[in-house]
Amino acid sequence: MNEDEQVSIEPNVVINQGELEHSEKKLQDALSFRTEEFRDSMFGMILQYLSMINLMYCSEVCKDWENYAKKEIISKLKKETSLNLEFLWSKFGAPITFMDKLKRYISNHENVEKLSFAYCEKISSECFFTLLDAVQTPSDRLLHLDISFCTNLTEEDVLRTISKFPNLRTLVLTRLRISLSTIEAISKLKNLEKLYLVRNREAIDAEQFIMMLEGGGVNEEGNPEFQHFKSLKEVDISYTSLDEAPSKFRDIQRNLVVVGTKLKATKQITEKSENGGAAKKKNRSTTSKD
Repeated sequence: MNEDEQVSIEPNVVINQGELEHSEKKLQDALSFRTEEFRDSMFGMILQYLSMINLMYCSEVCKDWENYAKKEIISKLKKETSLNLEFLWSKFGAPITFMDKLKRYISNHENVEKLSFAYCEKISSECFFTLLDAVQTPSDRLLHLDISFCTNLTEEDVLRTISKFPNLRTLVLTRLRISLSTIEAISKLKNLEKLYLVRNREAIDAEQFIMMLEGGGVNEEGNPEFQHFKSLKEVDISYTSLDEAPSKFRDIQRNLVVVGTKLKATKQITEKSENGGAAKKKNRSTTSKD
């Protein structure tokens, strides 16, 4: 039958055979997921809700999925100031092919302020620093770093990391093995405001740690000037050896919040100078009575 032939569907209703076949094809394409525009739209809607680790797993399915995942990953990296690699090297590990892909993707991210490797229990030192080196953000722009539960990292790795990012404001070291000497090196980060030592696996002498927190003098204006942790506002010592000596942390002479499971409350001690004289303890408050 030629395309110009007429087909009678009902009495008094006549359509062109060519138009009928064209309409059927358009309907089939839309319903059968064969149009590229439809696939792009659907994948884009779905992938935008996936985490980095799930996008990476999607990229392993096939070439088409890799292309869709790559677009979404690069889009996320360009729009966000945080780079979240949590769980990528968890108990089950990560496919080796992830490394090359991650390095390429991360190199597109130039605005990282927050970086998290949390719960990457299986990540090696070599892999960790390979990815750090791939980050194109200037080292002084990274402000928040979370390497909690990266139990394969050594103290030397931690020291190397903090030397690479001197302007950190938040450092999360949960479940790592951190000695007092490493804490002393961390204390030299002049902008560090929050330090999390939760579940630290190394025993630390409480008195030496407190001396480090309090050590310092008074500046020309009569305000405290600390040699260590110059900007520290909060430290979490929950589930550590320090947590076993709560009474020693109740009278710390600086403006600092100390969090611990054995403390009855988070303590905050405020120091203020009066009339330009030596700094004096003016106000001491707790969230609950001892």
